[in-house]
Amino acid sequence: MSNGTLVKQGILRRVLVYALALFSSHLFPLFDASPHTILHPKESWLDWFAWPLLRWDAFHFLHMAQNDALSTQYEYEWAFFPGPPLTMRIGAAFLRPLVPHPEESEASLLLLGGSLVTAIFEIWSIIVLHKLTKSLFSGSASMASLTVQLAFLPSSPAVLSMAPYSEPIFTFFAYTGMLSIVNDQIFFASLAFTVAGLFRANGVFLAGFIIWHLLIQPLLSHRRLPHFFILSKAAIYTAIPFIPFVYHHAVAFAVFCNTHAAIAPEWCSRRFPLIYPYVQAKYWNSGFLLYWTPQQIPNFIIAAPPLVVLVLYSKHVITNFLSERSKASRPRPHPHLLPQALYTLFVAFILIFASHTQIVPPTWLLVTYALLGSSLAHHRTPVVGESVGGMVGRMGPWIRHWALERIFASCMMMIL
Repeated sequence: MSNGTLVKQGILRRVLVYALALFSSHLFPLFDASPHTILHPKESWLDWFAWPLLRWDAFHFLHMAQNDALSTQYEYEWAFFPGPPLTMRIGAAFLRPLVPHPEESEASLLLLGGSLVTAIFEIWSIIVLHKLTKSLFSGSASMASLTVQLAFLPSSPAVLSMAPYSEPIFTFFAYTGMLSIVNDQIFFASLAFTVAGLFRANGVFLAGFIIWHLLIQPLLSHRRLPHFFILSKAAIYTAIPFIPFVYHHAVAFAVFCNTHAAIAPEWCSRRFPLIYPYVQAKYWNSGFLLYWTPQQIPNFIIAAPPLVVLVLYSKHVITNFLSERSKASRPRPHPHLLPQALYTLFVAFILIFASHTQIVPPTWLLVTYALLGSSLAHHRTPVVGESVGGMVGRMGPWIRHWALERIFASCMMMIL
């Protein structure tokens, strides 16, 4: 599948999703009428086009883009990093010369400009994902095509891939860094992970790929510790992606904590005065086991199937590397697939134990089961692992091994 084909499919998907969201938002009453407080689609044609883009976190990004994102006095806005407001400003600056009287529709320009930038990076991320998948799965064009076709499906909710959100741009730079690691371009990987860290706090976890590539993988392969130069290189390249996270918290400390002790927030006096975990717990009830309440049981049930798929396939990849039997009976997977599986497993555990678990895209459940159902066996190849067999045993006695490999791996690639 060529880059041109991926671009055409990406543009078509984006246009269709936006058109559906645009017309449905004007034809049907809103569940949340908050956009009426900012946009007036009956009075401005720009507001009419920006109408479906102002949802959920976009309210926060818009306010931060209209003001100084790193000096806001609203504590909850520090749960968001400055990347999305910056892209909204860049996109608006591009559109402003094309619009008469842009000062009358500044909010719409920011939303539309941010959406334009997000769309470009989303399509680029699909291209990089295609290259990364081919690199990790022995140049398999079919695996890469399956992965990007699954990634092209609209997320749930679809606005995540349409509105000026952080996910598409974060994903592009995360994939770019991972591909750079595979190509042994560690400096470029470090820079890509750093830019990803401008959009989401969990960008710091991507530095683990650098540690794995420079320290852990050579240790496992050659059974010896790396020399001082490699240790120094690893320390520097690993520290760079932490810069956005550290700077974000340093500025927050300066804004909130350099005041009289009587009015300073409670988190300022903690041993590690980090505003991000504090506001996540206070305003979003996100933290270790905070979401584990009886009221959230339905959300855990909704999220369970895709999480089970991700955990089981990650377990399969890890076991494949550790099992001496797998070495003899089948080719070893690409060495860079192991840290991908460990990262996926790590993210899955965060989603289970410290997040709003239902944010796992439920689309994965429908796609996975549909493709698994279509691969019910005519030949007797055992399923991957007894745990997987137990999960899908009621769907049929045997499942094509290639389907499990490709579908599960494709879902794993999309969470990275």
